[in-house]
Amino acid sequence: MTERDWDLALADEMAPLTDESFYDGALSDAVFRLVALYGSDSRERWESVATSADVPELWAVAGVLGVTTIDRRVRNFGKFVEFMHGPEITRRLGHLPQFQMLLAESLMYESEIGSEYSLDRARALCAAQLPRFARHHGAQNLMVEICLHVLDARDTDVDDVLQQAESANTRSLELSGYEYGKYFAHRGVLRAYRGQRLEGLADVRRAIDLESSERWDYAARIAQYESVAARVETICLRRHLAQEVEKARAEIEGARGQVLTMTGLLAAVVAIVVVNIGNVRTTGTRGEVFTSTLVANGTVILGFGLLISLVLTPRTRTAWVLAVLVPLVGLSLLLIGAFVSI
Repeated sequence: MTERDWDLALADEMAPLTDESFYDGALSDAVFRLVALYGSDSRERWESVATSADVPELWAVAGVLGVTTIDRRVRNFGKFVEFMHGPEITRRLGHLPQFQMLLAESLMYESEIGSEYSLDRARALCAAQLPRFARHHGAQNLMVEICLHVLDARDTDVDDVLQQAESANTRSLELSGYEYGKYFAHRGVLRAYRGQRLEGLADVRRAIDLESSERWDYAARIAQYESVAARVETICLRRHLAQEVEKARAEIEGARGQVLTMTGLLAAVVAIVVVNIGNVRTTGTRGEVFTSTLVANGTVILGFGLLISLVLTPRTRTAWVLAVLVPLVGLSLLLIGAFVSI
């Protein structure tokens, strides 16, 4: 690539663009075409455009987009962050919404190296600027990526984040004409968070099918999609395990409550039995005492056993043994008492 070829190609792409191109995706698409054509070797040329004081703001932002696009695609996030925090770039372009969106992306990458609160700041900054980019599929997708980072970092209070990501992902797919594989890969991950494993893997496969083998970074993108497929599997497995753990915890708590309830009822039964025996001894003959004790206590024990069987719904082996054995004991005492009284 000669200097003249680069200048002509850049001029051809930038000529039809206007200030509206900041917000409708036309500027981003023009930069992406040039990056796809000239590859990562064009980074220095993009940086030269971004830092030149002689070009309009639209061109300068195109330069920033070119640099950050290359850094993102070769996964050199450290250089991405460093470039976005350059004092000259920030001074000249910091007031522009497009620059603010790229800054949000920079904060997202900062979170990967442990910068505290970067994700919350990135999400808030992107959300504040997103209404201006209602027709920009790349801006919508940035919100998806930030939300996915938040979902990876959190275990609770993620419903609003997931809904925000799903809404932005749907919008990015619609605006791009369903032609960007990366957006399908993101939808696959979001479906995994909903427990839709097969649908998520199908989206990743569609993302792979949409990629052109003529891209300069084709191999790297396919490798990324393979890692996304593994991520879908991991999320679904983790979600399933969490559900099983919660289910087991609920069963343990339920069984513990049953044991405590049955213990309390058993203590009450014992107390009633003792009271019955005491009352009968003071009011009747020896035969009457024996018969009344059997009938009264058999009735109490039978009622306790039926309560265990019909109301508490036994869950443990011990509870099932009691549910069967206690009514039998109560019924046996009741029948013996009735037989003796005849």
